[in-house]
Amino acid sequence: MSAGMLAVACLVFGMSCDRAGPGDGGTSREAARRAASQPARGGESGGGLIPAIDIGASVAARSLVPLSEYDGRIEYIVIHVPDEFLEQLWTPMRDLLAALPLTAGVSLICNSDATCAALSSRLASAGFDSRSGVHVRRIPRPMLIWSRDRYIGAISAVSGESIVMVPQIVQNFDAVRRAAEREIPKLLRQFGASYGIADSPLILEGGNVLNGGRHVLVGANVMRENLGRLTEDQTRAELARTFKPRVMLVADGSGLPPVSHIDMFITVVDEGDVLVGSPRLAGELMSTADESSRRALDERLFIRPDMPDAKAPDFSPERCARFDQVAAALEREGYRVRRLPYVDCRHGDFIVSYNNVLQETIGGRRVVYMPTYGIPALDEASRRAYESMGMSVRPIDTSAVCHLLGAIRCMANVIGRGTSADESAGGLP
Repeated sequence: MSAGMLAVACLVFGMSCDRAGPGDGGTSREAARRAASQPARGGESGGGLIPAIDIGASVAARSLVPLSEYDGRIEYIVIHVPDEFLEQLWTPMRDLLAALPLTAGVSLICNSDATCAALSSRLASAGFDSRSGVHVRRIPRPMLIWSRDRYIGAISAVSGESIVMVPQIVQNFDAVRRAAEREIPKLLRQFGASYGIADSPLILEGGNVLNGGRHVLVGANVMRENLGRLTEDQTRAELARTFKPRVMLVADGSGLPPVSHIDMFITVVDEGDVLVGSPRLAGELMSTADESSRRALDERLFIRPDMPDAKAPDFSPERCARFDQVAAALEREGYRVRRLPYVDCRHGDFIVSYNNVLQETIGGRRVVYMPTYGIPALDEASRRAYESMGMSVRPIDTSAVCHLLGAIRCMANVIGRGTSADESAGGLP
């Protein structure tokens, strides 16, 4: 593949799931029924870069549909609260709990009695102890704060039942914690949560998977991450057995996404509309920004005299082009693309993202839980962008955790969701 080619590929898909256990249906059932009614089509290849794989009806009938990014009411969220991160997580957790409807179920997973007690005390002081759907759970396992990455909420395309997909992990310095996090969905069932568990041979993180409606969007770096365990052909085939509808591998001209997780720069707004992060737009906004915005941006990106080069937000033409290439590729696949401010430095070492959001639809009204960073020029421009699409914006202050390379969607893993059609209330324990 030449550097000038956009490495964006579509696969035709089905799925493989160890077991589809009982679920209480807190997921996007209507989307599953729509996906199940669309047979896999042989002979397609988005962009012509990866040939289509016709898995066959028997496998396609077992497909998983990742939970919608926007349709229906959020029913069940899981947030990890490791001992060492309670202080940093408290502000975004508090803001999110205050903004969510009372019907949302939230499990806050701590790994020690001390953190459970400290968190419970803070919840009581903030008035959340009366929320029947908010539970502090002790699961004595090492964990990281980004619960989204280790397990993926989905639904059976056949039955519409709740499924939690648990992929494999990268064997790196954090392998012990990552392996322990894979156990959390199974351990949560001791508290009454009801869903099937689908183990996967793929190395795949939830931040790199988005349900785009017409496609399942997956970062193309999934191919590289699975090398050594699976050949490229095996990875393609396993993706094709795992998800439905088609998978679109997202990358720029380099063959990789500009950031390792696509939810940091892509927001699926509905089946035809996406928002793509734009360093170019952010640079234009910052060129006329006030001093408080400039100072706050440097703080969020950890820009200071003693940091390695480059000591500035990366608004370079080369960096902007990578995001523009992704936007163009999505447009070629039929999406209507709008842009949001996005800023990083040192090729994504530190990131300010307004794409990493939660969304829901309540009574026909669209709501977005949007990260804010105390950067007035960018916070307000992003708010206006969502409001221009008819959304009610609920700001969540993520400035205390953004240096850890994530925001709202990374922190709060939605594994139960109703539909706008059924307007289900309540949720899992």
